Amino acid sequence: MKRMILVFVLFAVAANASYLRTKHYYDAGQYAKAVKEAKASYAEYKDYRLHLLWAKSAKKLGHITEAMAAYERVLILSEKNQEAKRALEAIYMQTGRSELSANGIEKSEEVVSTVRGKVDLSVGHDTNINVHSSGTDLDAYYGATGNKNGLATTFLKLEGEASYLHTFSKQHRWYTKSKLSVFAQNNLDAYNYDLYALSGEIGLGYNGENASFYMPIIVNRVYYLERDFLKQSKVMPRVTFSAPSNTSVEFGMDYIYKSHIAEEDKNMNSKELAGSIGLYVPLGDSITYVGVGYRKRTADSNKPERFVEASFLTFDISTNYRFSDTFSAKLYYKYKQGSYESDIGSGDIHSSITREDHFRQWGAKLTYAKSEKIKVYLRDEYSDNSSNYMPAEYDKNTVSVGVNLSF
Repeated sequence: MKRMILVFVLFAVAANASYLRTKHYYDAGQYAKAVKEAKASYAEYKDYRLHLLWAKSAKKLGHITEAMAAYERVLILSEKNQEAKRALEAIYMQTGRSELSANGIEKSEEVVSTVRGKVDLSVGHDTNINVHSSGTDLDAYYGATGNKNGLATTFLKLEGEASYLHTFSKQHRWYTKSKLSVFAQNNLDAYNYDLYALSGEIGLGYNGENASFYMPIIVNRVYYLERDFLKQSKVMPRVTFSAPSNTSVEFGMDYIYKSHIAEEDKNMNSKELAGSIGLYVPLGDSITYVGVGYRKRTADSNKPERFVEASFLTFDISTNYRFSDTFSAKLYYKYKQGSYESDIGSGDIHSSITREDHFRQWGAKLTYAKSEKIKVYLRDEYSDNSSNYMPAEYDKNTVSVGVNLSF
């Protein structure tokens, strides 16, 4: 029995979470908190709205130099923003920099390029590392299935990424992004389930007044079960719209092609189409995400393996809550219903009943921010899969502690 625990960090955090939280603090008159949140929001620095809130909050606090720098960043990202232009010109006049007001527009012609990176190191214990997908593929790629006789192990995990963001010189709302991600998990008590992955991404994005768009193209390769196992190609566009009460709605579509490396695994190749809709709702010091989706997987082989072809309905809900400037917590729940086109018979014995799975996952994560760039966390995650196909049933629990470094 085999299992994959690969979780890429691409969509681990809500796309607009920090902006919405900053806006909440600003609207509530908590300007110091708004500035602190904006400063820590590295992943959203491409969003001119974040810098605008940063500038307005700093100005409210009387931090004129900080406000001026933030307004200048707004104009770099959104050169026609009249609110920033008027505010910046007033600051220039107020601080004796009147000569800058005449060439403020020229300043906005600068090109913005940002390099970011982060490394996540963790150690943990998995009660059922040998969960597999009943001969089809890895757990994170295909419907979760498993093994009642779980193999427990302690593991060491490394996740890292480096990204480069570049805004266009004359249309600062448009940007390109490239990212390289690595994943490695060493299972101390089950080394044959060690897993290594490399992922590359390039994408085009746009930030508008009330909507944003990002379309990444992603390729990755997985080494698993002591061999070069799988490669994937993905196109995953996302469109986000601002909604009333500081909420936002995200629409997503996915196209994923999965190709196995070994010739004997080619009957597990597949194509996948998916659609999803999600809602981000800020409330006080928390932000909640609720999303639903549908996925359809078809085989890309003349003689596909059992359980490759299937459709899935998904439901996700998560809440991030900030207790203070240093402590935060995340609670999440995931549900996936899998309907497979293969029956639950075995060998030459067929059944009129097709396989159906119900996967559930509960998780909690507590984070301590030692600084803006160093975070320590504790995570506990429990998963359960029930099925009318007995070999697919399993449950497992994973506990880990780790440190996240950003630069």
